[in-house]
Amino acid sequence: MSNKNSRVAPTLLSPIPEESGSIRQEYFSKIVLISGETIDYLVGKRERFYVKHKDYLSLTDTTPDSENKWLSDEIISYILSYVLPKSEKVGYFAANIAHNYITHDIPFSLELSMKNTMIMAVHVNGDHWCVAIINQITKLTEFYDPF
Repeated sequence: MSNKNSRVAPTLLSPIPEESGSIRQEYFSKIVLISGETIDYLVGKRERFYVKHKDYLSLTDTTPDSENKWLSDEIISYILSYVLPKSEKVGYFAANIAHNYITHDIPFSLELSMKNTMIMAVHVNGDHWCVAIINQITKLTEFYDPF
């Protein structure tokens, strides 16, 4: 017996290059549910981070009064996937980790305490995404809001 509300893992129809260098249309792949319904196109993939076509359009929309100019947690995670491997002293709270973080998770807390800088994707009022950067050396927190 199948449940219509259960989630089905998406299947990639064609592979995406691991390092595409730049986002180009020829790298698009479809994500398709088993039912055959197209959800979105993948534009880029790096490790476990993905940028979908709708996220890419939100960054490149040049319409003057467009409501599509949003920064998403997927874009933040994707960009940071290039930055973080180059620095051992920078940590990143992925949106789902920041949301579900449990303070008594000792190994995770110790790992973060060894970082000089922490970066978090912050969902503001369920409306849009921002970035918070916490510098543990200077005890300074910076909040970047695209609006």
